[in-house]
Formats: sequence, structure tokens, C-alpha cells
Amino acid sequence: MAKESESLVRAREVFKDCKYAKECFQQALDQKRFKDAKLFWFASVAMLRAIGHVLKKVDAKTRGDAFNHALDTRYELWKREPIFADFIERERNIILKVYESSLAEQEIIEESFLITESGDQLVTESGDEFVVMTAVTTLVKGSGAFSGESPAYVLSKALAWWDKELSELERI
Repeated sequence: MAKESESLVRAREVFKDCKYAKECFQQALDQKRFKDAKLFWFASVAMLRAIGHVLKKVDAKTRGDAFNHALDTRYELWKREPIFADFIERERNIILKVYESSLAEQEIIEESFLITESGDQLVTESGDEFVVMTAVTTLVKGSGAFSGESPAYVLSKALAWWDKELSELERI
């Protein structure tokens, strides 16, 4: 692990704020506050892209030529990475340049089984389980990269990718 002086202080700060915005997004989604969720989605996506900008424009200035060369090389690779090019970059552009959202409300059917207070599953005389079907509205990625996926999953995937990239750069 890199020493504290070698950490990418500002990029990591943006990363941590993005993780918090993702948590707020998830809470708003769980509480069906879709307007709030949209705002946290926009904030999360903007910060996902800001990590790279802050890395280059702030943290790189304190790291030297070898780091800057490595960063430039990695950026060329990132432009071909689907999570960066197809999601982080494109999604940010759609939000900031056109102010559109790729999120869509979708009704899903959740199944649950009836359970007694003692924890036993209720069944019919013939042994069939009692199943309750409930229609629930949620948000999904309605268009673009990762269409049909849970937006919280996509944010988690992007954050995990950035964490790995930042950790590798902190070793330089």
C-alpha cells in the first residue's frame, strides 16, 4: 500500500464523496423518492468523471514525470474500457451537456412467501406454497451502457473500477 504522502488526496476525496452520493441514491431509491434519486444519480455520475479530472489537474502536479506519463498511458487505456468510455464518460456527457437521464421507472413483480410468526412457511393442503405477488416500481438503467441493470449496481461497479485504478496509480 502507498504511504500517506503518496496517496492521491484530492482524487480520493472525490471518490469518497461519490461513494456517499451513491449511498444517498440507494436510500432515496429504497424510499421511492425518485426525484431525489435522480439528483443523487446525476451527482454520482458527475463525480465519477471528476475523479479523473482532479487526478490529472490537481494530484498529478505533485507526483512528477513518471506518474504523469503513467497517468497519460492509463487514460488512453481507459478510453477503451467500457465502464469508463461507455458509462462514466458518456453518461456524464448526457447529463451535463443535454440534461437527460438514462434512468427509467420500471414496474417489477416481487414474489414472497407467507410465513407464520414461528417462521414456518404456509402451504396448502396439497403442499403448495402460498406466494404473494407484489408490483413494485423502481428505477433501472433504461438506456445506454448497462441498460436494464440496477443503477446502484452500475455505480458500485464504476466505484470498484476507480478504486482499483487509484490504488494502482498510488503505487507509482
